[in-house]
Amino acid sequence: MTPRTFRYFAIRSVPSGWGLMAVLSLMLMGGCTDRANRFQRLTELASAEVRELPDPLDRLRQFLQLADLQSWRSANAVARTSRDAARDVLLNTEPAALADEPRLAGWISLAQLARYADCADESRDAARRAETLLRALEPVHSRVPYVRSVAGELEVAEDRDAAIELYRDAGGWAVEYDDLKLRRNALLAIAAQLVELNSVDAAATVIRRDDDRLWRAESFVALSGATPHSGLVPQFGSIGPAPAGRDATALDTPARGDLPAPAGRIDSGFRWKQLDFKSYFGSR
Repeated sequence: MTPRTFRYFAIRSVPSGWGLMAVLSLMLMGGCTDRANRFQRLTELASAEVRELPDPLDRLRQFLQLADLQSWRSANAVARTSRDAARDVLLNTEPAALADEPRLAGWISLAQLARYADCADESRDAARRAETLLRALEPVHSRVPYVRSVAGELEVAEDRDAAIELYRDAGGWAVEYDDLKLRRNALLAIAAQLVELNSVDAAATVIRRDDDRLWRAESFVALSGATPHSGLVPQFGSIGPAPAGRDATALDTPARGDLPAPAGRIDSGFRWKQLDFKSYFGSR
């Protein structure tokens, strides 16, 4: 029996007062099913084309975008197939054909997309693979710009302690920067993230990797979110005396009841690289 025949006999079996409602309901059901089937079939055809793309980065990007679109349309089975195809690109592509940064962004994106699809184990595995790849990057200071993206996924997929451990280790990587300002910027940025995670002791350990007591003292003040009223004004990355001609003791005090700015919003001058799916590969 064809769907049209089924609808005909189903309508005939309904009392006449409900006939119109039955017609409309069955037409909508049939229309929704048809659209879902068309969507799944067309995205499967797209996936078949993507598999033949010569550039692994193009394949990775397209599979991730397909997975995002399919999940959004609740086509969960084909979305999982697309994520698996993206995973296959990451696992089986030689390093020379896919650079570390897009590979790292790929694992982070898979962790996010799996999490959005309520696939916790899949998300956790991808987050762990991202961390493993990050820890293998050389030279060690090249890892630092990616730490926040990986730590963010670890915090969700694992727990807060996993993110704290990664930030703490990043302090050791940051001291390998030769440039003093860049090194201090990175240390302050890492410490700010640790304060946001309510791990002040770990933040202190990171700041103390610099030998300058004055810089450390001012960094702690900056991380507290308070306005300093000593004779010194924080100059992130190269904190030092107040600029010539400026009276540091005359700075306005915060209004009573004002709250200090969250430490994680401090602009230390260090720029994290965003490797999340939306930023790196683009969403639907």
